[in-house]
Amino acid sequence: MYPMNRKFDRQIRDLLQKSNIEVPENFHKRIENTLNMIKERKGDNKVPKNTTSKKITLGALLKVASLLIVTILTIGIIDPAIGKNIPIIDSVFEYLSNRGIEKTEYQKYTVGIGASQISKGVEVTLNEAAFDGSRLVVGYIIKANHLPKKIEKDKIFVDSSAETAINNENLSAGSNTVSGILTNDNTFIASAKYELVRGYLDKIPSSIDVKINIREITFYEGTNRHTIKGNWNFNFTIPASKTKVDLKILEPKIVINDKLGKIKFNKIILSPFSTSIEIEAPQDPVVGWYEYTDEYQYMQPSLWTVTDDKGNILKWEAEYNLFDINGKVEKDKAYPRLIKFSPVSSDTAYINIKSSKFEVKLPVK
Repeated sequence: MYPMNRKFDRQIRDLLQKSNIEVPENFHKRIENTLNMIKERKGDNKVPKNTTSKKITLGALLKVASLLIVTILTIGIIDPAIGKNIPIIDSVFEYLSNRGIEKTEYQKYTVGIGASQISKGVEVTLNEAAFDGSRLVVGYIIKANHLPKKIEKDKIFVDSSAETAINNENLSAGSNTVSGILTNDNTFIASAKYELVRGYLDKIPSSIDVKINIREITFYEGTNRHTIKGNWNFNFTIPASKTKVDLKILEPKIVINDKLGKIKFNKIILSPFSTSIEIEAPQDPVVGWYEYTDEYQYMQPSLWTVTDDKGNILKWEAEYNLFDINGKVEKDKAYPRLIKFSPVSSDTAYINIKSSKFEVKLPVK
């Protein structure tokens, strides 16, 4: 190690004790990295050409360390909760992916945004976004002085009535649960998925203008709900360099003649972020949309076992009606719906769907 590290560490420790604050681990690492960078290599007394002195004194290093401490103290004065622990997040998607919460597929199509809005004491930062022609994924950093101590299943809910649009075409924000991590008492790192109402764009434009207007945020803590109403409005553009995605649309036109009526598998949309299957199927006339009595239970897509040709399970993610749900459900009539599952790999030959009453194989090559 650098020969003056012990003396340096003692004086740094004294400065920290006098400041009476807790320094995040990442600041310790940055100081250590700085020391390693400036350390003279054994047998090499040369300094970089852009430096004006051959020696870096202990006093100079202490001034740098003092400046770091003053910076932390200043942040702590502005917001004591943030000053206590500062998570430095360059990429929400990468941060969540490294912890097994989010997919790595997003990173290739990601554009950094870095826009923040504060309303009712809650700061929402739209860190980054990605779009694949079918789904918009957004990385959020949400900060507030008093978040629930334990957010149920590490999830929050961003207003289902939020105004969300791509090139003035509305996206569905329904069931838009945001998955992420509560990093400390005041910061939640999360990603949200917004789906195109009609499933996908027939042609992806060269650039995409996005609008997201959030009206309320709800935190779940057990059976308790903490709802904060406010206005967090974002407008940004995804450039052409990030909209060149491989969207594959297939029409298998496979029909199953079931006792409750015909089940038609009309389209399969393969995108980097999801696998979408457009079907027409009977809907339970007793309980209505999205509900199923025992007789119709096997028609519920979230209960299907869906796998690729290698046996990998495709996780059910969402389901959307592609028709007006205000009318009365008619018995034996097939209604179009879009079901979203996790994405398949590019070499997948087919998708297998199995319910308690039927099984079907859908080719995707």
